[in-house]
Amino acid sequence: MGLGNGFKSGDDATATVKRPDELITVYDERGRELHIRRATWVESVLSPGLRKAWNDPKQLAEQIVQALHDNFAEQVKQATERLLALDHESENALILAAIVRMECGALDLAEETIERSLQKHGPSGSALTNLAKLYERRGDKAKSKTTLRRSLDLDPNQDSLLWWATQAKEERGDPGFVAALEEIAKVPRAWRPQLWIAREKLKQGDRPAALALYEEALASAADRGDVLMMITGDLGNAGALDDLIRLAAPHYTPEVHGPRAGMNIARAYTQLGRTDEARSLVRRLQAMNWPPFAEALAKLEADIVAASLPPITDAAPAVGIYAFERPLWTRGLFEPDWLFRANAASEPTIYLATLANEMLKDNTPKVRMS
Repeated sequence: MGLGNGFKSGDDATATVKRPDELITVYDERGRELHIRRATWVESVLSPGLRKAWNDPKQLAEQIVQALHDNFAEQVKQATERLLALDHESENALILAAIVRMECGALDLAEETIERSLQKHGPSGSALTNLAKLYERRGDKAKSKTTLRRSLDLDPNQDSLLWWATQAKEERGDPGFVAALEEIAKVPRAWRPQLWIAREKLKQGDRPAALALYEEALASAADRGDVLMMITGDLGNAGALDDLIRLAAPHYTPEVHGPRAGMNIARAYTQLGRTDEARSLVRRLQAMNWPPFAEALAKLEADIVAASLPPITDAAPAVGIYAFERPLWTRGLFEPDWLFRANAASEPTIYLATLANEMLKDNTPKVRMS
């Protein structure tokens, strides 16, 4: 099947799929987990997605990035060539093309692509990091390490920071790991090294030092979802729930930071007994309609409801009278006052009395979540 400008899909795409029968995990619109063969994914999802994005450089780049994440480099070789032409060899297009070529084993062609990016757009952290990866694949570890260090001088907040620190750990152990992070933390505009150093401080029990580093990182990068996710995750695991709320909650916006940090904040609210705030935040997250997280959010909501219930005791429940101003079955609609009209003064008041069933054998007091 063809679609203008040389686009091809179908049998040619699925024929070269690595591990075609391997199952990958996907989610439907209701957040339910499904499993699909890799070859089927290419035919039914990836190829149609590329066709749809074929004339839009931004959407096409997003499709290529996702394909690389899912290990489908062979299936987007034509797409990268299209992106290069469509986006006039922008730095992003050139770097993506270099990564695809590297993943497909064309190292010389990948190097030429990175060099073209350096000549056309100048050095950048992304370009040099991928050049370091290329040298690593060729077995030139010394050149790879030097190039990686240069890339971190240009952008100390790349994910490749962990690669740099891990190499130091392999050479010098845990002290080398922290020392490598501290070295990059001195680079101007650095904030990601501070996050990893803070994690180490928490492990050592030095919470004040960790909190100071988190505050430093937030001063520069509070608008990044991965920053809030790491801070909330680390503080939650350390049991520092009050600090988690204090640092993260004022910055958190679902549209900006995504679901994970918000779920961590909601869990902290729940464990602190602040269930109204937890429930309000979860409803905001559910309104964002993130299918992969629908099931997890439903479970989190159930946990919040359970945490807000009165404790179960062996004592017999107190008997009393309570007047309901509206039908019981509307209580689950979160108090929709707009549904109800004002009562006329002449309307009668109806009282309902509930009766116990003495024929039931189990008289243990229970609390129902509903």
